[in-house]
Amino acid sequence: MTTRRTDHRMLDDTVLDHVVRSQVGAAVRTWRHERDGHSPMNVVLDVVDEVIGHPYAVYWVDGDVPEMFSLPGLDPSVVLFNTRYLEMIGHLRGIVTARHLSPELMAEVAEQVSLRIIAELALRYGDPGLACHLLVESLPASTTYYAPVTLRDLERTPIGHHYMAVWFYPLLHELGHVHAVTHPPARPEPADATEHLDRLIDGVTRKLFAGDLDGDVREWRRRRSRRDSLDHGVLREELDADMFSAQVLYTATARVLQRNGTPDAFRADQLAGEILLMFGLMQFMNSCVMVARYGARLGRDAIDAFNAVAHSVRLNAMINFLSLHLASGGRPVRGADPEAVDEMHAALLAMHARMNEQFTAFEVGHMRAMRHSVLPEERGLNVFDRLAEAFTHEATAAVIRSETERFLDLARTLDVEHPDLDLLAAFVARPADAAETLGRQQRVFLVPWVTGEGVDQPFGLPTHDELVVFVFAAQRAVEYFIEECRPMLAPGLDLAVAAFVSPTNQNVITLLFRRLPEHRPHIQVVFQGSDAFAERIRQLDDGTFWPPE
Repeated sequence: MTTRRTDHRMLDDTVLDHVVRSQVGAAVRTWRHERDGHSPMNVVLDVVDEVIGHPYAVYWVDGDVPEMFSLPGLDPSVVLFNTRYLEMIGHLRGIVTARHLSPELMAEVAEQVSLRIIAELALRYGDPGLACHLLVESLPASTTYYAPVTLRDLERTPIGHHYMAVWFYPLLHELGHVHAVTHPPARPEPADATEHLDRLIDGVTRKLFAGDLDGDVREWRRRRSRRDSLDHGVLREELDADMFSAQVLYTATARVLQRNGTPDAFRADQLAGEILLMFGLMQFMNSCVMVARYGARLGRDAIDAFNAVAHSVRLNAMINFLSLHLASGGRPVRGADPEAVDEMHAALLAMHARMNEQFTAFEVGHMRAMRHSVLPEERGLNVFDRLAEAFTHEATAAVIRSETERFLDLARTLDVEHPDLDLLAAFVARPADAAETLGRQQRVFLVPWVTGEGVDQPFGLPTHDELVVFVFAAQRAVEYFIEECRPMLAPGLDLAVAAFVSPTNQNVITLLFRRLPEHRPHIQVVFQGSDAFAERIRQLDDGTFWPPE
């Protein structure tokens, strides 16, 4: 989920179309949803109309990265309904609910699909080199492959609880943010509501952080300098969207089944299970967005240390809400029989525990993909070499080619250019010559290297909040740099040039990070010829590079 803030103003259709295109790119296909007929989506939006009472527009987005977001501050408010997001979350549901996958195989498949999602998002967020690397790592090196879900597959799903949850729960969550903006809660928040939220947060924190860590986490949050996902305002917005989406989905699903001539097929408990399942899958998708932003250096604030805690708080609140909803038969929850609520609560906890067995196996692979995205030293080396070889194997070539072509199409739609994309395109164009193509792509990278007693690593210069490692393409430039930096060295240390031969920058980054000490400051690697390199050199020249004394 992403909510993007904008100035509040009344917009006509032309301006609204322009705003949407400015968010996704001119080449991405977008169109406003028309409310013709009695499709399931229109039935859902009819229910939304009854609750929101504020103008809004739903835009379909096709050919973009898998991300849903809303612009609730506009008038009308805008929600972007992304077909790639639908495909990927449908794909995740198919994996998580596949009973024939062993935990080990599920982890492997989860890693593949998570890497692919993050790779696509990294294209959007401005790091095509990382995007290409993660895409290549996601491609099956063996015959292990779980066929993706297409929009056509989702359209063929029988209309029922599964169909309604996959198609509309994420959409309704974004519309819930519109509802939160147009129907803000009382400010300041009532004391009992604040205390209830604090109790939920404390309970989850105690469960997740044992012993003294619980107190440390609370103290850390108390001293934090920025908002995080446990901030009451942020958390309340998400909770409101969660409750809105569940409540509307219940009403809409019953109406859709009624219109479909199968009202007796409605099962409130089954829909609750689908909601909890989608709730967990959306968290996986959101974490992919978070690490893609971080990997593309959109700021260390992209990583929210309390995201998992906030998710657990929201999960507990959702189970509480569903328990009350089921116990009251969908009617207003006041006066619900406490014993019935407790019974429903226990049933939902048991349902989620069974579901969590599958989530746990999936999360093993998902976390590996997350670590690859943010920790360069854990990424694979020479992945393009393995890809070139895989293009020659009949068992894997067709799948690899299909996934690579789809990724290249996305890059063209987003108007992204990069040498690694060109390399992938050359592999696709002449797969039999992939190894030869890769050989021609090899380049020499020159890195200042510091050695001495107990020291043998890349040399970096400390700036305000990180260590910058400079990678050169020209011999004279690296030699001049070394001579300028040598006086900065401590006694007993020396600088020399280390040469690395690689087809990609990402391979060099992984090599360098593996040679850096485990406990180190944040690292930035900049390559001669890039804008980042030029900016760092400019800062060295004008003196703004160095940290304040």
